[in-house]
Amino acid sequence: MSEQALEYLAKTDYRKGLVAGVPPEITVAYKFGLRKINEMKQLHDCGIVYYPDHPYLLCVMTSGPFPEYLHYYR
Repeated sequence: MSEQALEYLAKTDYRKGLVAGVPPEITVAYKFGLRKINEMKQLHDCGIVYYPDHPYLLCVMTSGPFPEYLHYYR
């Protein structure tokens, strides 16, 4: 079941977070979430980057009043 879950997460279609800085040939299994508490917005993105021979886990958590600035891509 865990392998199936990772396959689903690798098909996530949000391209402004973790995967924005990863070459397309490298698989990333990730989950992102958006949340609003009062006027503060949050964007969190965590995943496994399957870099050849050295996969790693990366989580980025952001918050602020303007959601368009929470994306951490170039």
